[in-house]
Amino acid sequence: MSKDKYQELLINTKKMTDEYTQKDNRLSKLRLIFFLLTILFVAFTFFMPRIKILLWIFAIIMLVTFVVLVIIHRKISSELNYYLLKEEVIKEYLDRFSDEWHYFKEDGLQFEQKDNKSVLSDLDIIGKESLYKYLCIAKTKDGKSKLINSLSNQKIDQADLTNRQKAIKNIIKNIEFSLNFQVALKEYEKNFENASLSYIRSELGKEHRKTIFPLILNIILTIITYLSLICLTINTTLGFSLFIAFFLVNFFYGRIYGRMHNEDVTLINELSVLYKLYSPMIKCIQNAKFEDELLYKYQYRVLEFDNKKARMIKEFSSFKSYQNNFLASLLVNGLFPFTTTELFKFNGFINSNKKLLLAIPETISSFEELTSLAVIGQVKQNVTMPTLSERNVIEFENLTHPLINEEKVVGNDFQTNCETTIITGSNMSGKTSFLRTIGINLILMQSGTVVTASKFEAGYFKIFTSMRITDDISKGISSFYRELLRIKEAIDYAKTKEPMVALIDEVFRGTNANDRIAGAIEMIKFLQLKNVVLLITTHDQQLCTIENVKLRNYYFSEYYEDDQIKFDYKIKEGVCPTTNAKYLMKLAGIIK
Repeated sequence: MSKDKYQELLINTKKMTDEYTQKDNRLSKLRLIFFLLTILFVAFTFFMPRIKILLWIFAIIMLVTFVVLVIIHRKISSELNYYLLKEEVIKEYLDRFSDEWHYFKEDGLQFEQKDNKSVLSDLDIIGKESLYKYLCIAKTKDGKSKLINSLSNQKIDQADLTNRQKAIKNIIKNIEFSLNFQVALKEYEKNFENASLSYIRSELGKEHRKTIFPLILNIILTIITYLSLICLTINTTLGFSLFIAFFLVNFFYGRIYGRMHNEDVTLINELSVLYKLYSPMIKCIQNAKFEDELLYKYQYRVLEFDNKKARMIKEFSSFKSYQNNFLASLLVNGLFPFTTTELFKFNGFINSNKKLLLAIPETISSFEELTSLAVIGQVKQNVTMPTLSERNVIEFENLTHPLINEEKVVGNDFQTNCETTIITGSNMSGKTSFLRTIGINLILMQSGTVVTASKFEAGYFKIFTSMRITDDISKGISSFYRELLRIKEAIDYAKTKEPMVALIDEVFRGTNANDRIAGAIEMIKFLQLKNVVLLITTHDQQLCTIENVKLRNYYFSEYYEDDQIKFDYKIKEGVCPTTNAKYLMKLAGIIK
């Protein structure tokens, strides 16, 4: 969807916000007026006894009106909150058309993975200005974790990829669901309470016995308690003593039974908190209209969590408050088999709905992941659904970097099989960005979403990178040694014969020219394999003509205009004629 469409949507949403703000303010004033009128009419009954009945009638009418206004006001406030949150969501979409998205909170660094750390960092998958930050709409820990996993160069088979592509394509088109789901996620974030999903999963994995004997015993004791009241008609003292005795026995029985089943009581509390938070997302998914089979499958799981089950969770949510309140517990456990009944019902509910209760958080996190991945197709114009090739090929037309503003970004055409490509060119000409553009779009393809190109076809490749290399003083490791370790990792993987792509920027920059060139030549020879796509950027033109090695040469170039060095960022075939710093300094007029 274009920027203009989102701006139009924002204007319409603001109109609704203003309308509901006015309604909210009016209802607030009316509530106050009718509340004060209620008090006033009640007060007048003391001073005007002759029309006392009439005044009480008016007081009741004012009170009923006040209650009705409170109910209406809650609905209006809820609608106002929806439109306020929707404004936030639309503004975030608009921020992605500019550089304002850099201020988003999520950067994915908390989910940093040891195995993929260098790739995720080098390709800007995670970090301050990362793909994760640009895409992420997830608010639950599971949703965020799933998104990171899908952007972590995970291998996926053709059938799964096709299903994900269809689902994401459906969400891209269904902008109404995307907006409503993100509003629901913001409600979740706004009302967040700590609920341990790991604890819930652990407890639901255990067996929950639905033991009836304690309940029967508690019912018998309750019946005896009420029968003791009959004794009051025969012998008041004895009847009252028996009633108090059995009342207390019932109370202590319920309290002790609750303490003995503290795990169940804790699980009730955790579940009620979690599903109260999940309620907006559940309703949003239940009300959505999907055409895709995978999305409908996910939706069907959520539809199973019907109103009856939601009411039971709500009923159980009041259980702990009764248990913790001494007077309430005294009353409900003394006169009824409350604790045993509730725990008996709860265990029956858990046994019947265990799979569903485990599936709901999983399903919501899947929607968070897929909706995040759909964002790029909802804000970019130059997108296409990529083709996963059976061949080890990377081929594209008008490929751009997804994190660069579309008004500024330059697209490139390129094609490579399993071979070595040497890219030369001056600093800032676009060599490194080109490697990152290929890598980040490969990641997008593997996640199942669109890529920023007019055409894109590639096989599955395990990605290796060597770009942002720094010294690690704490471990006494130099940048050169760290680069060697990364390249060794790529060489070791290449021996498995599995398809891989290695993106190496300024190869062996951390050592002298002779060693750098000699080491690079040996590395290239090691990686001249049928399963390897190797792309290297360098200033060393000696690497462009290695004997007995099949190479393809490309370059980026600069030009001089109006006393400034400028770049067209277009890749060209051949060896760059202007890669040395002396030429650039001459071009800039720094030296003669």
